[in-house]
Amino acid sequence: MIVCSRRFADRWYWWTSLFFLMMASIFTACIFAPGIMTNDSLGQYGEALRGTFGDWHPPVMSIVLHFFLFFKGGLTWLTGLQSISGILGIFVFSHEILRLLANEKNKDANLILAACTLTVLFLLPLTPTIFYFNTFIKDTWTAIVFLWVGAFSLRLFRQRQDMDKRSLQAGVFLLCLLMAFSSLPRHNSLIVLIPMGLCLSLIVSGTKKKQASLFFLLPLLTWLLINIAMYSLFSVRHYHHSNIVKALDLAGLCYINPDACRKLTYTRSSIDLDLLAKGYRFGNVHPLIWSEPPIATPGFTSAKPNPELDSEYLYALRNYPFDILRLKIESFMRLFDPRHTVNWFYFEIVPNPYGLRMNSRFSSLRNVLKSMLEKVGRSLPGRCLAAAHLPWLLVNVLGVFCFLFAFRQRQDRNSLFFVFLLLQPLSYYLSYLPATIYLDFRFMFPATLLMQVASGSFLCHVFLKAYGKKAGMKRSGLRPPLPGAVKPFP
Repeated sequence: MIVCSRRFADRWYWWTSLFFLMMASIFTACIFAPGIMTNDSLGQYGEALRGTFGDWHPPVMSIVLHFFLFFKGGLTWLTGLQSISGILGIFVFSHEILRLLANEKNKDANLILAACTLTVLFLLPLTPTIFYFNTFIKDTWTAIVFLWVGAFSLRLFRQRQDMDKRSLQAGVFLLCLLMAFSSLPRHNSLIVLIPMGLCLSLIVSGTKKKQASLFFLLPLLTWLLINIAMYSLFSVRHYHHSNIVKALDLAGLCYINPDACRKLTYTRSSIDLDLLAKGYRFGNVHPLIWSEPPIATPGFTSAKPNPELDSEYLYALRNYPFDILRLKIESFMRLFDPRHTVNWFYFEIVPNPYGLRMNSRFSSLRNVLKSMLEKVGRSLPGRCLAAAHLPWLLVNVLGVFCFLFAFRQRQDRNSLFFVFLLLQPLSYYLSYLPATIYLDFRFMFPATLLMQVASGSFLCHVFLKAYGKKAGMKRSGLRPPLPGAVKPFP
């Protein structure tokens, strides 16, 4: 009877929390309807309207929006689904972390309340999360899918021993599809499939030890098959994205090493050296293309095939590898400095030829939320915790080492699984080391959001553990020892 009442209470808390958070996410979607749009968003919106797709931005978002527009769903419905899936993703991911850390099935109500409370904090303008969840942009999609991959991975790992063969196979198949989809909205997120594959191999290692190593490559192969099918079905036009990275590196090499620049004949003929000396910025391609006047010629930064650029970049790599490495590190480190990053969050729809504009009904509420978040960003604690990536990168690295140490001490699979789980945001952070072309805060938002949710869940676990010990002592009639008190001799 007691077990049944506990199960009923757990289910009641679970569905009540889901309903409350869903209503809250729908309300935030109404506030920001039809959805915040940047210049990148408008480029994808134009592709969706025309029905012609390219991979300058990964085409999956344009294709999905195209079908929403075709079935008269529109942008508002799609950003509304973003908001709901993002908020619920935080809740489910946090709850699964708490379940695995607690390792107890009979006290789930406290874990649900803790996860729901943590999710509510992300609904408040303490972080830019609600702004991102209502922005039609690839970083938002990446962050949301990362949350659900983490939640689904934790659930399969936790229940793998209790599931029958067919249920486990279906779960692994769906998880593999979700992992592959996580790398479709952003090109650089492909590297995250490596730690995701490690998580997948650890999930199946308990039942299929011989084949577990093969599952490591399954997300990558699934991503490859989906890409091949998408490019062929929708005739996606291919662009040479790496040309911008090469152009920025070669211009930076001329900036830091004039001797090397004399040997880069194609680069010298394609840039204005005087403008380069005045306007070059590490990790920022904007002065090369969009400044007035631009530093580089249009052909130098074009996404079309450029054999001269390719050959000169290979020459620079062979002869000046340490200068190129210095450029990469300088640019990468500026992404972690709030003094250099731009566009902490987006607030409105940029001027566009499609007639898209924010709704006027909630304009005053949007302004209030914006001013509150800006006030958080001006404070030192808020700037460190909500407007900078470096603290969360350090927490990420510390978490990997702590769980790795715990695994070496106890040899338990839970610690190893958390190591692989934390390697996902870490690999996403590091994916910008070879290719930082702009210092936008949103680039690392998916990894930072994962770490914020994971860290908040861990703090909730610590609090619940301390609260449980205190409540247990009260029920048994014992009092916690006073500080400095001498324990009685046994």
